Amino acid sequence: MPEIAGDFAILLARARGGDHAALDKLAREYEPKLRLVARVLLGRALRRFSL
Repeated sequence: MPEIAGDFAILLARARGGDHAALDKLAREYEPKLRLVARVLLGRALRRFSL
């Protein structure tokens, strides 16, 4: 598990530095999970604004 966390930290650092490939990889890998978490946490009140 620490290796995965380290890989994520490296990827995030690259993205923060403007690496477009890292940004693309983050979006591809994490967007579906982030949408799910946001949907659950925001609840019904904000669902009409979802994409």
